[in-house]
Parts: sequence; C-alpha cells; structure tokens
Amino acid sequence: MNISFEIPQDIEHELTADGADLNAKAKEAYLVDLSRQHRISHFQIGQALGLSRYETDGVLTASWGRARHHVRGDEGPIRISEGCAEKSKTKSDPEPLGKAICL
Repeated sequence: MNISFEIPQDIEHELTADGADLNAKAKEAYLVDLSRQHRISHFQIGQALGLSRYETDGVLTASWGRARHHVRGDEGPIRISEGCAEKSKTKSDPEPLGKAICL
C-alpha cells in the first residue's frame, strides 16, 4: 500500500536537511497510531517495519524507559494488580511481574 501527501517545499527542505527519511518516519508514525487505536498488534508493527520483537519495542519505547510514541504495552495497571493477587496466593516472596513488584 502506498500513501502520499503533499507538504510545502520549504518545510520538506527543512525536514530533510539532516538526511531524515520522511517516508520511513511517516510510515512508523502511522503504524504506531494504528496500534494506539488497537487496530494492529505489536507483532504487525514489527512485521510492517521489518523489525524483530525487540527492535519493535525500541520503536515504541525510547531509552530510559520513556515512551517514544507514548504507547503502553498490554500489561496495564489492572492486569499487573490481578497478576500480583494471583502470585500472592501461591508465593510469599516478593517477585517482579512486569514493571511492578508483587509483595
């Protein structure tokens, strides 16, 4: 599928002055937006961009754990809490579950 749109030449020149690949950036941004709308999966983003699972994580999250595109994974706070409740029934030691620590 090809998608195209027009932008003024002066903006194009400014954006490409550092050698940025606008087509790749636009494709990535669109796919991330589709993911944010829950229309495609993490796997599908990687597939469309030709990336591994870990490289796809890199697209969705920047270094230092801050969201590059502000997309949260499937493990939201409710699921983590539920997971902690299940773990507390079976174990007495604190155990990491995702980014949360179950006590």
